[in-house]
Amino acid sequence: MKFFGGDAEGRLKCKRLRNGSDEGWFEVKNGADNAYETGQVVRHNGASLLSTWRGDSCNQIRGSDATFFPPFVTKDQVTYLYIAAMCRSIKLNYVSSGKIKGVDTYKFVISLQNWMSPESNPENWCYCSAAPTDFENDTCKTNGVFNLAPCLFGAPIVLSQPHFYGAEDWIQDGVIGLAPDYDKHMTTVHFHPLTGTPVSGYARVQFNVDLIPFEEMPTFADTRHAMVPIGWMET
Repeated sequence: MKFFGGDAEGRLKCKRLRNGSDEGWFEVKNGADNAYETGQVVRHNGASLLSTWRGDSCNQIRGSDATFFPPFVTKDQVTYLYIAAMCRSIKLNYVSSGKIKGVDTYKFVISLQNWMSPESNPENWCYCSAAPTDFENDTCKTNGVFNLAPCLFGAPIVLSQPHFYGAEDWIQDGVIGLAPDYDKHMTTVHFHPLTGTPVSGYARVQFNVDLIPFEEMPTFADTRHAMVPIGWMET
Protein backbone atom coordinates (compact mmCIF):
# COMPACT_ATOMS: atom_id res chain seq x y z
CA MET A 1 0.00 0.00 0.00
CA LYS A 2 1.34 3.43 -0.89
CA PHE A 3 1.04 6.11 1.73
CA PHE A 4 0.79 9.73 0.73
CA GLY A 5 0.61 13.19 2.20
CA GLY A 6 3.54 12.85 4.60
CA ASP A 7 1.59 11.77 7.69
CA ALA A 8 4.12 11.48 10.53
CA GLU A 9 2.67 8.16 11.71
CA GLY A 10 2.24 6.64 8.26
CA ARG A 11 -1.54 6.82 8.33
CA LEU A 12 -3.51 6.91 5.11
CA LYS A 13 -5.89 9.86 4.93
CA CYS A 14 -7.86 9.72 1.73
CA LYS A 15 -9.25 13.24 2.25
CA ARG A 16 -6.13 14.83 3.70
CA LEU A 17 -5.21 16.71 0.54
CA ARG A 18 -8.72 18.16 0.26
CA ASN A 19 -9.27 19.41 3.81
CA GLY A 20 -8.59 23.09 4.35
CA SER A 21 -7.64 23.67 0.74
CA ASP A 22 -9.19 24.49 -2.60
CA GLU A 23 -8.85 22.72 -5.93
CA GLY A 24 -6.86 25.45 -7.61
CA TRP A 25 -7.64 27.81 -10.47
CA PHE A 26 -10.41 27.25 -12.98
CA GLU A 27 -10.72 29.12 -16.26
CA VAL A 28 -14.41 29.11 -17.14
CA LYS A 29 -16.31 30.49 -20.14
CA ASN A 30 -18.81 33.25 -19.34
CA GLY A 31 -21.05 32.62 -22.34
CA ALA A 32 -20.54 36.05 -23.92
CA ASP A 33 -19.65 34.54 -27.29
CA ASN A 34 -21.81 31.43 -27.03
CA ALA A 35 -24.51 31.03 -24.38
CA TYR A 36 -24.32 27.25 -24.72
CA GLU A 37 -20.75 27.34 -23.40
CA THR A 38 -21.63 29.20 -20.20
CA GLY A 39 -19.87 27.72 -17.19
CA GLN A 40 -17.76 25.29 -19.20
CA VAL A 41 -14.30 24.71 -17.74
CA VAL A 42 -11.53 25.52 -20.24
CA ARG A 43 -8.47 25.04 -18.01
CA HIS A 44 -7.78 23.72 -14.55
CA ASN A 45 -4.60 25.05 -12.92
CA GLY A 46 -3.48 26.29 -16.31
CA ALA A 47 -3.89 22.95 -18.10
CA SER A 48 -6.48 22.29 -20.79
CA LEU A 49 -5.78 18.55 -20.61
CA LEU A 50 -5.16 16.34 -17.58
CA SER A 51 -2.19 13.97 -17.40
CA THR A 52 -3.71 11.39 -15.05
CA TRP A 53 -4.94 8.78 -17.51
CA ARG A 54 -3.68 6.84 -20.53
CA GLY A 55 -5.51 8.67 -23.32
CA ASP A 56 -6.58 12.18 -24.26
CA SER A 57 -10.27 11.27 -24.28
CA CYS A 58 -10.11 10.42 -20.57
CA ASN A 59 -7.88 13.41 -19.79
CA GLN A 60 -10.15 15.88 -21.56
CA ILE A 61 -11.75 18.51 -19.33
CA ARG A 62 -15.42 18.74 -20.27
CA GLY A 63 -18.40 20.40 -18.68
CA SER A 64 -19.09 22.65 -15.73
CA ASP A 65 -17.49 22.49 -12.30
CA ALA A 66 -21.07 22.66 -10.91
CA THR A 67 -20.88 26.40 -10.18
CA PHE A 68 -23.18 27.28 -13.06
CA PHE A 69 -24.41 25.67 -16.28
CA PRO A 70 -25.48 26.71 -19.79
CA PRO A 71 -29.11 27.80 -20.33
CA PHE A 72 -31.68 26.22 -22.65
CA VAL A 73 -31.46 22.68 -21.30
CA THR A 74 -32.95 20.01 -23.57
CA LYS A 75 -34.11 16.51 -22.79
CA ASP A 76 -31.85 14.88 -25.37
CA GLN A 77 -28.60 16.55 -24.35
CA VAL A 78 -25.72 14.92 -22.49
CA THR A 79 -24.50 17.19 -19.70
CA TYR A 80 -20.90 16.89 -18.56
CA LEU A 81 -19.66 17.70 -15.08
CA TYR A 82 -15.94 18.11 -14.40
CA ILE A 83 -15.08 16.75 -10.95
CA ALA A 84 -11.55 17.75 -9.98
CA ALA A 85 -11.54 15.38 -7.00
CA MET A 86 -11.99 12.46 -9.42
CA CYS A 87 -9.61 13.86 -12.07
CA ARG A 88 -12.27 13.31 -14.72
CA SER A 89 -15.50 14.46 -16.32
CA ILE A 90 -18.72 12.49 -15.92
CA LYS A 91 -21.91 12.28 -17.94
CA LEU A 92 -25.39 13.20 -16.77
CA ASN A 93 -28.50 12.12 -18.68
CA TYR A 94 -32.09 13.39 -18.62
CA VAL A 95 -34.60 11.05 -16.97
CA SER A 96 -37.77 13.04 -16.16
CA SER A 97 -39.53 16.39 -15.88
CA GLY A 98 -41.13 17.79 -12.75
CA LYS A 99 -41.63 20.75 -10.46
CA ILE A 100 -39.85 21.79 -7.27
CA LYS A 101 -41.77 24.39 -5.24
CA GLY A 102 -43.62 25.37 -8.40
CA VAL A 103 -40.47 25.69 -10.55
CA ASP A 104 -40.26 23.57 -13.71
CA THR A 105 -37.27 21.22 -13.69
CA TYR A 106 -35.53 18.60 -15.77
CA LYS A 107 -34.04 15.82 -13.70
CA PHE A 108 -30.61 14.54 -14.78
CA VAL A 109 -28.78 11.62 -13.16
CA ILE A 110 -25.23 10.35 -13.42
CA SER A 111 -24.96 7.90 -16.30
CA LEU A 112 -24.18 4.30 -15.36
CA GLN A 113 -21.74 4.35 -18.30
CA ASN A 114 -19.36 6.30 -16.06
CA TRP A 115 -19.03 3.24 -13.84
CA MET A 116 -18.71 0.59 -16.55
CA SER A 117 -15.64 -1.46 -17.41
CA PRO A 118 -13.99 -0.91 -20.82
CA GLU A 119 -15.48 -4.22 -21.91
CA SER A 120 -18.99 -2.85 -21.31
CA ASN A 121 -18.20 0.73 -22.35
CA PRO A 122 -15.16 1.00 -24.66
CA GLU A 123 -14.99 4.76 -24.04
CA ASN A 124 -13.53 3.97 -20.61
CA TRP A 125 -10.47 2.11 -21.97
CA CYS A 126 -8.02 4.85 -21.00
CA TYR A 127 -8.93 4.78 -17.32
CA CYS A 128 -7.08 1.44 -17.10
CA SER A 129 -3.34 0.79 -17.17
CA ALA A 130 -1.63 -0.85 -20.13
CA ALA A 131 -0.10 -3.38 -17.71
CA PRO A 132 -2.65 -3.54 -14.88
CA THR A 133 -1.90 -4.87 -11.41
CA ASP A 134 -4.26 -7.33 -9.70
CA PHE A 135 -5.92 -4.38 -7.99
CA GLU A 136 -6.38 -2.54 -11.28
CA ASN A 137 -7.69 -5.68 -12.94
CA ASP A 138 -10.41 -5.93 -10.30
CA THR A 139 -11.61 -2.40 -10.94
CA CYS A 140 -11.10 -2.33 -14.71
CA LYS A 141 -12.94 -5.57 -15.39
CA THR A 142 -15.86 -4.82 -13.12
CA ASN A 143 -18.96 -2.69 -13.67
CA GLY A 144 -20.01 -0.31 -10.93
CA VAL A 145 -16.64 0.80 -9.51
CA PHE A 146 -13.91 3.28 -10.45
CA ASN A 147 -10.22 3.11 -9.54
CA LEU A 148 -9.32 6.47 -7.99
CA ALA A 149 -5.67 5.54 -7.24
CA PRO A 150 -4.10 7.48 -10.16
CA CYS A 151 -5.87 10.61 -8.90
CA LEU A 152 -4.76 10.06 -5.28
CA PHE A 153 -1.05 9.41 -5.74
CA GLY A 154 -1.50 5.65 -5.68
CA ALA A 155 -3.77 5.36 -2.64
CA PRO A 156 -5.86 2.19 -3.24
CA ILE A 157 -9.27 3.84 -3.09
CA VAL A 158 -12.17 2.58 -5.20
CA LEU A 159 -15.19 4.78 -5.86
CA SER A 160 -18.73 3.56 -6.38
CA GLN A 161 -22.26 4.74 -5.91
CA PRO A 162 -23.58 4.33 -2.34
CA HIS A 163 -24.49 0.77 -1.37
CA PHE A 164 -22.84 -0.28 -4.66
CA TYR A 165 -25.89 0.81 -6.62
CA GLY A 166 -25.47 -0.40 -10.21
CA ALA A 167 -22.48 -2.62 -9.38
CA GLU A 168 -22.10 -6.29 -10.28
CA ASP A 169 -23.70 -8.95 -8.10
CA TRP A 170 -20.41 -10.31 -6.70
CA ILE A 171 -19.62 -6.88 -5.28
CA GLN A 172 -23.04 -6.41 -3.69
CA ASP A 173 -23.05 -9.98 -2.37
CA GLY A 174 -19.71 -9.44 -0.62
CA VAL A 175 -21.15 -7.07 2.00
CA ILE A 176 -24.00 -7.76 4.39
CA GLY A 177 -26.64 -5.09 4.94
CA LEU A 178 -26.60 -3.28 1.62
CA ALA A 179 -29.84 -1.83 0.31
CA PRO A 180 -29.11 -0.03 -2.99
CA ASP A 181 -31.90 2.39 -3.83
CA TYR A 182 -32.22 4.52 -6.98
CA ASP A 183 -33.83 7.48 -5.22
CA LYS A 184 -31.45 7.46 -2.26
CA HIS A 185 -28.14 6.64 -3.91
CA MET A 186 -28.01 8.17 -7.39
CA THR A 187 -26.29 11.49 -8.05
CA THR A 188 -29.00 13.81 -9.37
CA VAL A 189 -29.37 17.40 -10.56
CA HIS A 190 -32.68 19.18 -11.22
CA PHE A 191 -32.15 21.97 -13.79
CA HIS A 192 -34.45 24.84 -14.66
CA PRO A 193 -34.86 24.24 -18.43
CA LEU A 194 -34.66 27.89 -19.53
CA THR A 195 -31.82 29.23 -17.39
CA GLY A 196 -29.90 26.02 -16.68
CA THR A 197 -29.84 26.89 -12.99
CA PRO A 198 -29.58 23.87 -10.65
CA VAL A 199 -32.73 24.05 -8.52
CA SER A 200 -31.87 21.00 -6.44
CA GLY A 201 -29.38 18.18 -6.49
CA TYR A 202 -27.40 15.57 -4.60
CA ALA A 203 -23.86 14.34 -5.22
CA ARG A 204 -23.49 10.87 -3.74
CA VAL A 205 -20.37 8.72 -3.72
CA GLN A 206 -18.97 5.82 -1.72
CA PHE A 207 -15.32 5.16 -0.84
CA ASN A 208 -14.13 1.54 -0.79
CA VAL A 209 -11.03 -0.64 -0.57
CA ASP A 210 -10.43 -3.79 -2.58
CA LEU A 211 -9.81 -6.60 -0.06
CA ILE A 212 -7.68 -9.33 -1.65
CA PRO A 213 -6.34 -12.56 -0.06
CA PHE A 214 -2.65 -12.13 0.82
CA GLU A 215 -0.78 -15.36 1.57
CA GLU A 216 2.28 -13.63 3.05
CA MET A 217 0.14 -12.36 5.95
CA PRO A 218 -1.64 -15.18 7.84
CA THR A 219 -4.43 -12.85 8.95
CA PHE A 220 -5.38 -12.18 5.33
CA ALA A 221 -4.39 -15.51 3.76
CA ASP A 222 -7.92 -16.91 3.78
CA THR A 223 -9.72 -13.61 3.36
CA ARG A 224 -12.57 -13.65 0.89
CA HIS A 225 -12.12 -11.26 -2.00
CA ALA A 226 -14.50 -8.32 -1.56
CA MET A 227 -14.93 -4.61 -2.09
CA VAL A 228 -15.24 -3.18 1.42
CA PRO A 229 -16.99 0.17 1.96
CA ILE A 230 -15.23 2.80 4.06
CA GLY A 231 -18.19 5.15 4.00
CA TRP A 232 -20.35 7.23 1.68
CA MET A 233 -21.22 10.89 1.52
CA GLU A 234 -23.95 13.11 0.16
CA THR A 235 -23.55 16.79 -0.64
